[in-house]
Amino acid sequence: MFYLVQWTWGIAVNIFGVLMALGMLITGHKPYKCGPFIYFRTKWNFGGLEFGNFFVIGKDCDSVALHEMGHGVQNMIWGPLMVFWSASSAIRYWVREIRYSIGKPPKSGYDDYWLEGQATAWGKKFFAPIWKEHLEKRGK
Repeated sequence: MFYLVQWTWGIAVNIFGVLMALGMLITGHKPYKCGPFIYFRTKWNFGGLEFGNFFVIGKDCDSVALHEMGHGVQNMIWGPLMVFWSASSAIRYWVREIRYSIGKPPKSGYDDYWLEGQATAWGKKFFAPIWKEHLEKRGK
């Protein structure tokens, strides 16, 4: 059912996911499978980025994975609107990073924005056991 909804109602975001996955493969990044997701680890730390069935996390950013998986659940619910939510999420992330870099940290927490808080909550609710088992198998 997850795949059916992702690749019909949520196809717009998954198209970006396929392109991102191809880019990661071309640049030599190894794909990993966890539950219904395919993800990549970058060679640097930056947090994460999710597109439907696909996500990328920084090399030491295991804690971000559940949040990114939560965005996958959001894609199933919001469908075509998720393109706009994803864009707002990415812009918000980078604005926060810039603020940190110039010594003016944001006044609100990352999950205070409803979209981000919902992604974190849903990722933990639906995928925490799967992610924990995945990490154990990988020896982390």
